Amino acid sequence: MKKIFILISIVISSPVFAQNSETLDNCSQTLVAVEKSLNALDEKQTSTLLSSVNSGCLSSMEFSEWVNELIYTVAIKYPDYFIKSFSKQPKKTQSNILTALESPIHDGIDLKKAHKAINSATGGTEKARILSAIEVGAKKIGLSF
Repeated sequence: MKKIFILISIVISSPVFAQNSETLDNCSQTLVAVEKSLNALDEKQTSTLLSSVNSGCLSSMEFSEWVNELIYTVAIKYPDYFIKSFSKQPKKTQSNILTALESPIHDGIDLKKAHKAINSATGGTEKARILSAIEVGAKKIGLSF
């Protein structure tokens, strides 16, 4: 029993555990701020949301689902900001965003609406990549456009 307590103490006090906890706190703050501003989101907040689609935030299933839902919501409501912000992200973050779009978390996400919104926005290569990811997600749940 004493060994288990010592092991738990080491894990909790380890820099990796503390760093992950700090990362999740930052993710939480970002997601709450975006959620509160959904009716008046700007490009900077959109970019902050997309920046949170990283391995630290995605390591938790709860945050992964929350991020997934929010990126679809923002893509629908602010497609131009979404595409612009996406294009400014590092390649790894872009890859994470596309993977999230390819895996909608539930049927409550309106993929047709997301596809239509992104399709009607301005954008080049990035727009095409986003549309393709949404189409992959749609195929996974039996939808087609």
